[in-house]
Amino acid sequence: MKKYEDKNIKNKVLAVLAVVFCLLMICFWTGKDENAVSTEDVKAAEDVSQKETEVLAHNAALKTIDGRDVQMRDLYNKKPVYVFFWMPWSEDSKKQLSVMEPLYKTYGKDVYFVIVSLGSTEKEAQRFYKKSSYTMPFYTSGLAMASDYNVYEVPQSIMIARGGTIKKRHIGTLPEKELAYFIVKNMK
Repeated sequence: MKKYEDKNIKNKVLAVLAVVFCLLMICFWTGKDENAVSTEDVKAAEDVSQKETEVLAHNAALKTIDGRDVQMRDLYNKKPVYVFFWMPWSEDSKKQLSVMEPLYKTYGKDVYFVIVSLGSTEKEAQRFYKKSSYTMPFYTSGLAMASDYNVYEVPQSIMIARGGTIKKRHIGTLPEKELAYFIVKNMK
């Protein structure tokens, strides 16, 4: 019987404490914190921050596999550009190329795909392209382009908006769905 009374007393004490806690909460509730930041405020700040830190793409000289000279500015002034820097010895680069081909077929009309081989001669790039079954346009460029675009490791993807603003960069490989999202999200 004593255990029952002890439990009953404990329950009553807990109930009283709960009521007191609720009353204190009601009495001292100040409402919404005026210093709290809403999601709309965060989004607006991100937009302003991004606009203030926009980086324009350099006008790089490119050479197509068939030997034509192309200026990067001529491309990004017409439509968005997806630039992929790779090197022939990089297995990750070769893996990413196979992921990009179906996306080129899907988005190639809306976005320029610029596949830039770094660290290889024009002849090496031509040999690779001829051995492959890729339809994407391959380009070569000097290492100055890599320096201009801050490319210090490959594979690396850069999305440039129409007009030349660098929208996003990614180092490494991406699965097809993520790469499609990367391109579509940043083409505007």
